[in-house]
Amino acid sequence: MKQSADRSSSRAHDERATQWRDETLAVVAHELRDPLHTIAVGLEAMLKLQQPGDERAARQLVVMQRTVRRMNRLILDLLDVTRIEAENFALAQEHVQVQPLLNEVFELFEAPARQRSISLTCQAPQAVPCLIVERDGLLRVLSNLVGNAVKFTPPHGRISVHARPVEGALHFSVEDTGPGIPSESLPQVFDRFWQANRTGRGGIGLGLPIAKAIVEAHGGRIWAESIQGRGTTFHFTVPVHA
Repeated sequence: MKQSADRSSSRAHDERATQWRDETLAVVAHELRDPLHTIAVGLEAMLKLQQPGDERAARQLVVMQRTVRRMNRLILDLLDVTRIEAENFALAQEHVQVQPLLNEVFELFEAPARQRSISLTCQAPQAVPCLIVERDGLLRVLSNLVGNAVKFTPPHGRISVHARPVEGALHFSVEDTGPGIPSESLPQVFDRFWQANRTGRGGIGLGLPIAKAIVEAHGGRIWAESIQGRGTTFHFTVPVHA
């Protein structure tokens, strides 16, 4: 009886600690957004007032803007983690055409890919059905997968994004010619804070678990296939609703 009571007490203590951690995380993330927004607005104003010819200062401001956007993305990831923990990952669904979504992903990553001499293609057949999904959520999943592929694919590599109908769902795939992921690490790729040892170019390891939560909230599934030295392909499906 005593052991059972001790286990129950320990479990309750762990649950309280987890709840306190998530609440603290949410509060800190919310509090960081306001000053970060102020910095972003100030940088935008400084860029508009920038004198022509001062290219060094302009470059520094652009770098600062990029850093602010990265910090804001991190804050949003932390907030999403707390939503997932609280099982409060609601979706605002709408009708979404797939090809314009892929075009937007292409536009987001065309320049970074071109800078590294990486070929980027996004394709879907004309007969791809319209989806009923949270557009921003689906865009976030694709952006995370393509962004990771751009980070880890060496120069002169290839990244291919495809969407095709399959058995009542739409199957998306993001294939790269990067270094690949060891087979023993594949089961952990969607774990929080997991990172492959890829020369320190990753984030904090929240993008893939959040992508997984978004896909599963739509009733789909996500998985990865990889061969070391030959690249990685991430797949996910989204049900096609009538």
